[in-house]
Amino acid sequence: MLTALTAILGLIPLAIGLNFDFFGLITDLNPHLYMGGDNVIFWSPLAWTIIFGLTYATILTLVMVPVMFFLVKRTKYWLRDRRNVA
Repeated sequence: MLTALTAILGLIPLAIGLNFDFFGLITDLNPHLYMGGDNVIFWSPLAWTIIFGLTYATILTLVMVPVMFFLVKRTKYWLRDRRNVA
């Protein structure tokens, strides 16, 4: 959960197109924050895809798999109890 959440939160600036100048950060200590740029066209769709994929996989793994295990176990107990009654 922590790994998925960290990756999702780390990709949000890339997905919304937030950029800053690394060279300006190192030389002038001023990163020059701006929205958009040339790289946003290419990297934003990839970032959104990874964000939604991680969200879906996390929900599937942490919610759906335990629910399916629970339903299978419950059905197994129900069938066993029904067989013992007859």
